[in-house]
Amino acid sequence: MKRYFNSYKVRVGALLVFLLMGSSAFAQNVSKKPISNSNDPFLAQATATPTATTATSTTAATVDEKSKPWSVVVGADQYLGFYENTGQYTSFTLSPSYKINDRNTVLIVQGIDKYYEVPQINGEEVSFSDMSLRHIYTLFPDINGFSLKWRASATLPLSTVSRDQDNITKLGGMFIASRKFFDVFTLTYKPFISYSVNQFSTTVGGKPLKRGALGNYIEGQIDFTDKLNLFNRFMAQYNSYERVAGDNKPRQPEGDYLFESFLGYQVVKNLEAHVGYSYSDSMIKQGRYEMNIYDTEKSRWLMGVEFNF
Repeated sequence: MKRYFNSYKVRVGALLVFLLMGSSAFAQNVSKKPISNSNDPFLAQATATPTATTATSTTAATVDEKSKPWSVVVGADQYLGFYENTGQYTSFTLSPSYKINDRNTVLIVQGIDKYYEVPQINGEEVSFSDMSLRHIYTLFPDINGFSLKWRASATLPLSTVSRDQDNITKLGGMFIASRKFFDVFTLTYKPFISYSVNQFSTTVGGKPLKRGALGNYIEGQIDFTDKLNLFNRFMAQYNSYERVAGDNKPRQPEGDYLFESFLGYQVVKNLEAHVGYSYSDSMIKQGRYEMNIYDTEKSRWLMGVEFNF
């Protein structure tokens, strides 16, 4: 049951996933938009969500961020399902960051989930994500209108899943290319790769542990006004697993995908609120590719806030 609940964790911020970041002005904080949370670095931003700051900040807020090296993002999201068996939970994200100079920023992302329906066996009411340590380097601030960044990440195994599986760390790298068109639409592309450093190759039950992932994000944001925007994200990744002694059979390809859409509003200078929809699932089932954007048992809608200071 614990694995069942972990597979549906979603977050702001660690959020995917661990490796997430947005365009030009997004370097200092985790994403204001939630993302499906798991112990995979690319499905967690914190997950959160995650996690990258979207362009919801006002001009004044952006100026303030540039003038101070330290900043902190605190987020909270309430996740609700469309189906009675899709458990509700609240996700919290904390992300302090430090801007070393115009090209380098370091940050920490930590997520905590509070569940309201806890399994009697091995259930957790409060779950910590792996702590994500990130370094963001600006390669080109402006090249033909595009901003290009590189992000390196490593995790500390604080989550129950990582500790149970004796995971040492998850390493990852991501390129972030973004451009704003007509001062209204921002397009961001994020190819990524991750690698898990595991002490063992299998779980206690003999199931191979995840070793790596290769995938990409495509994100788009429409700014209706300085305070109101619509943010959409799609992610797809292939997964690789540890080799198990005696298993010489070729492994079927495995992968995950994620779709999210959020409407955000800048309430005041440092406070943003949003409502949205999130769906994540395996994209390869029984050897066939299969993608949906709605399922009563897996789809979630949410509402949340994010405070920057």
